[in-house]
Amino acid sequence: MALTKDPFLQAELAKWCKDAGIDETHALMLLNVPVHTEVAEIEEAMEAVKALGRVRVRDTREGPTSRSLLVLCECKQAIDPKRIPTDVSWGEKNEPWSVIVIQTQESASDAATGGFTEKLAKFLMEEGKSLSDIQALISPHSAPDSSPESIIRAMGEVFAKTVKLPSDSNAYRRLRTLSAAVPTPVGEENMETWMDQARLMITECDCSEKEKRRRIVESLKGPALDIIRAVRFSDPEASALQYLEALESTFGSSESGEDLYFKFRLMRQGTGEALSEFLRRMEKTLSKVVEREGLSLRLVDKRPTPSQSASTSLRYKTRDDYFCYRCGDDGHIATKCQAPPNSDQVIQKLIRSLRQAKSGKNEMGEDRTASNQACFSKKSQTDIYNSSRLPKGLVGPASTVEVKLNGCGCQALLDSGSQVTIVFDSWYSRNLVLK
Repeated sequence: MALTKDPFLQAELAKWCKDAGIDETHALMLLNVPVHTEVAEIEEAMEAVKALGRVRVRDTREGPTSRSLLVLCECKQAIDPKRIPTDVSWGEKNEPWSVIVIQTQESASDAATGGFTEKLAKFLMEEGKSLSDIQALISPHSAPDSSPESIIRAMGEVFAKTVKLPSDSNAYRRLRTLSAAVPTPVGEENMETWMDQARLMITECDCSEKEKRRRIVESLKGPALDIIRAVRFSDPEASALQYLEALESTFGSSESGEDLYFKFRLMRQGTGEALSEFLRRMEKTLSKVVEREGLSLRLVDKRPTPSQSASTSLRYKTRDDYFCYRCGDDGHIATKCQAPPNSDQVIQKLIRSLRQAKSGKNEMGEDRTASNQACFSKKSQTDIYNSSRLPKGLVGPASTVEVKLNGCGCQALLDSGSQVTIVFDSWYSRNLVLK
């Protein structure tokens, strides 16, 4: 069957004319029109066909692929299907455009079937399917058969693969509105909640990729919609998940995985906060840490083992660690003592406690010395300050004079206050002691 006489395309053109309010006898539909084709170019190419006369573009829709369009055109005069070419060429390198018009002979047979073709085309449009999806369901190696049994069998396969349960088709029918404005306007979702719902829709919904993109775009407005327009302009084949990644990188949090991990480690239960609410906050933050690769997924449920140093440093007091200052017995204090006073036993206990405290300090000092000796630095980053006896400039240079003792010259320190000359010990030991 020729593409121009395809009943599905005929039904789609009839429904489109009804929605646009155009007479079917004056309307035609173009297939495989490139997305970036100007309206003036389309009208000029169609007016080159003399049988059409004056042609105007009335509406466009997205075609079977994201790089093509369906174009609805209206002619000034009635169209004779027998005089209309099946293809219209525009440019040497461009693919010809297929022309679809209402076939008068086909309309009678379609009316005899009770509008089945139109209903089927409408059903496929609502389910987000196209004619190419139906053609893919038919095995290429099967021989063509026009018997009623083969037609019923083919339609059964179409309905089995396209019809979904109401719960599956309506679970994520529409997302809440998102503009990514700050603060969040009334009636809109915040960025975090909307992203969670959109990811769940992409993961769980069984609809086509085209339908997922449509549901995301129809829920956006303002700055968020501008970002998606830029993504579609740069990559018309971008997936719904790439849409979410673009929104996340533009309006999402700028915290890295390490920042979120430290934020998670610093979380504390608030005053009056229920434990279930605190656990919910922790789980939500932990999922963000894993998503930003701040923590490996295999370490999420790992329990930290208590360190040995922390376990040995904990020490609990027993009844032998304290005694009564009245009677000297262990296990109670003086305010609750009913025994007679015993000062000798109290003194012995105090002396024993002091000795134990000193021995404990010595052991701690030895451990600290050993730990200090074990420490080393690969590269010295410590400034060592040499201890100086006096600050520079506080005392002037030494006042020394040349004197002679027993005919031997030496340098002596002259003290002007006491008029005493001091001879250095090195000179004294060398010249005077032996004499």
